[in-house]
Amino acid sequence: MSRSAFKFFVILLFAALALYSCVLVPAYQYIVSDLVLMDTLWFDVVDLLLQWMEIFGTAVLFAFVVFAVYYPEPLGLKKLLLLLGGALLFKYAAAIIAISIVYGTIDFTYNYSGYVAAFLIEAGLCTLILLLCRKYIKKHRETNRATQNAANTLGIAAELEPPLLPFASLFDRKNPLQRTVMLSVGIFTLLRLASYILSDIAFSMAGALFTAADIPVMLVYWLILILIPCFLAYLLICLMLRFAERRLQSKN
Repeated sequence: MSRSAFKFFVILLFAALALYSCVLVPAYQYIVSDLVLMDTLWFDVVDLLLQWMEIFGTAVLFAFVVFAVYYPEPLGLKKLLLLLGGALLFKYAAAIIAISIVYGTIDFTYNYSGYVAAFLIEAGLCTLILLLCRKYIKKHRETNRATQNAANTLGIAAELEPPLLPFASLFDRKNPLQRTVMLSVGIFTLLRLASYILSDIAFSMAGALFTAADIPVMLVYWLILILIPCFLAYLLICLMLRFAERRLQSKN
């Protein structure tokens, strides 16, 4: 990875995380603590922005892992892991500090279990992407190396497998790196859906009344806050990888 592409991803990653943790999280907490603002359009706007920005920040994280594994220089595996861990710690530590600033004190009785679970999920998905990408990239390069050696021995032109980056299309299921991205985004989407479903179940158990008329509203809610942004996040990953690849090639 060139230093230019590296800086592009790092700046984009921390900008997205800072916007989420340092701006939208405290804005959301401020609004939910005010009964007047809770009944205004501001609550819906900030809630929407909060959900979308968290998803887009995760998309940047996933794209960075794929690109950094494909182009290990100048980071290397150890520095990549440290950077990913630092980015995730920054995201959630900054969010906790921002909440504390809104309420004027660090409240250790506040339920931070959601942040802990989200941290573990994102760390787990980044690890999954890293391991799968390393496996597929190694196999791809070994196959091409063997093909090239055989072609050199026979004195013929080698028919090498196409490069894994950039993606040839938006939905190329033959590309193992692209399948890894699809799998990771799919798991992330299903986990967010499961979280919202469990929240709705918890509300119903706490006494909230749900009727058949609420189902279309819930489906629209899931569509706007989960399905659409997660699909756009996948497209964003493909776009970022293509842009970073072009940026890298232009420097060579």
